[in-house]
Amino acid sequence: MMKTTKKITVLFLFLCISILFSCSSNEKDNNNCETCTYTIAADETAGNVPTALQGEFNLTLGISLNGYSKPKGTKAKFIIGAKELTVEIDGEECLFLKNPTVSANGVEFSFKDTCRDNFLYAISEKSSGGLNEVNVVTLDGQFYGQFK
Repeated sequence: MMKTTKKITVLFLFLCISILFSCSSNEKDNNNCETCTYTIAADETAGNVPTALQGEFNLTLGISLNGYSKPKGTKAKFIIGAKELTVEIDGEECLFLKNPTVSANGVEFSFKDTCRDNFLYAISEKSSGGLNEVNVVTLDGQFYGQFK
C-alpha cells in the first residue's frame, strides 16, 4: 500500500512540474501578450507567411483614417512568423495572433483579432520581395490605417 501511494505521489508531482514548465514555455513564446487564436472559416484559405516576410519589423503609422484611434506617426513592432503575428503598438498591450489566412492572389496574409480589438492585420509583400506594409482593417472591412 505504501509503495503504491509513493508511486502515485511521484507521478502526480511529475505531472504538475511538466504542466508548470509547458505553461512557462508558452508564455515565453508569445512575450506574455494576450493570445488570440483565430478559427479559419470554411470559405477562407489557411496560409503560411513566406520566409521573406518573416522577422521583426519596426514600422510607423503613415495613414490613419475612419476614426482609427491611433494618430499618424504611431510606432509599432510587428513580429511575423509562418503562422503567428505579435503586434506591439505604442500605448497598447501587445497581442499575439495565430492562424493567418491568405488572399486569393497569394500576396496578402491576414491575421484576425476576434478577441480584443476586432481588427484584421493584413501583411503584404512588395513586388520585388520583402515586407511592403501592414494594413489595419476592421473585421467588417473598413480601412483604418497603414504601417510602413
